[in-house]
Amino acid sequence: MNINNLLTKHLSEYQVKILIKSGSVAEQLNMTLYLVGGAVRDILIGNTPNELDLVIDGDLKKFINELQKELLVKIHETSKFMTMTTTIEDIKIDIARAREENYYPKGSLPSVSISNIKKDIQRRDFTINSICVDLSNNSFGEILDQQNGLKDLMEGKIKVIHDESFLDDPTRIFRAVRFSKRLNFSIDENTEMLIKKYSEKISELSGSRIINELKKISLEIDPFEIFEELNKKNILSVISPHLSINYKNEEIEKIHNLVNFEDPLEFWFNIMTKDKTREQLEKIISRLDLTKNIRIQLLSKCDLTNLLKDWKSEKLYKNPPISTIQKIPNKILEFEYITTDNSEYKKILSQIIENIRKIDPILNGDDLISFGVSQGKDVGIFLENIKKQRFLGLISTKEEEIRFVKSSLEN
Repeated sequence: MNINNLLTKHLSEYQVKILIKSGSVAEQLNMTLYLVGGAVRDILIGNTPNELDLVIDGDLKKFINELQKELLVKIHETSKFMTMTTTIEDIKIDIARAREENYYPKGSLPSVSISNIKKDIQRRDFTINSICVDLSNNSFGEILDQQNGLKDLMEGKIKVIHDESFLDDPTRIFRAVRFSKRLNFSIDENTEMLIKKYSEKISELSGSRIINELKKISLEIDPFEIFEELNKKNILSVISPHLSINYKNEEIEKIHNLVNFEDPLEFWFNIMTKDKTREQLEKIISRLDLTKNIRIQLLSKCDLTNLLKDWKSEKLYKNPPISTIQKIPNKILEFEYITTDNSEYKKILSQIIENIRKIDPILNGDDLISFGVSQGKDVGIFLENIKKQRFLGLISTKEEEIRFVKSSLEN
């Protein structure tokens, strides 16, 4: 089967020219260059691929050296897994040497060794991602499909290449669910059984590898479906018993539209940890390699919960703990306001959100000293008290701040 026409249809003319030239250079070296992975899968189902991955059946360095004589090639990154991230004539392309992988112990990062395209195909995750396209001059566009990926692609099935696939690399469980939802494919019966069998192996993955997979999910067009499926399959609970999805899609969309999280993963961690205790959140944080922002957000929710509980009983509405409130990110205040069902909490949160924006004093430390405030911690105390007055709406102008300071000094 030749898909030259599909390559022309779903890639730009410029991309096709680069692939033809690259394939020709490989052929001159008695090597074969292949387009592989997601790009081939997407082209075959009628989509334009986001990225291009190539595999050279031969010496990668020798191929790149020769390619640089013909085209402008910039190498951005190389790895111990015999791969290079490159830009070829302004087109980002990942190039790897055909290799085989051995997982010892199972679930660890693989050790790699030089091999051929047939062995390279066998190491891949799913049959639909194992289809290759020959880029040689005389065979340009010819399909190599030794795992019957075309059949599974046409039937809309996610199927592992071998029964130890998830044992070798448990992160493939995340990818199985992600691809099934993104492509609207079903997971075949045996692969589904293997997910159930090996899902506990996710607990042996490092936090950074898990976060890497969750990050990819958060960047999908419809992350909710994927996270919900991970929840149904008890995969979130394998990561941590304190992670779950307890919202409907409409609720998620409403929250997402009203609260701006620059990092989608921040949003989803706040969703998955709603109403958890500090102890539970600290366990999640210690398990996973979370960003500083996410750690701050999760723990600040506990501070906010405690503040809301104490607000009325300790008359905080008359003496607001400004320093505590200021440590809570605005997006967490907004998130809790939208997601709480407690009408009293909602009222307090509304007050905090509305007033916290007005608290920055107009006067500075030098101003306070000129009025007679002692240098040192007294300046900080006066600034804090001005913030409280502004938060309560008792003062708002510079003149009112001056009167408040002078009155406090007289007393």
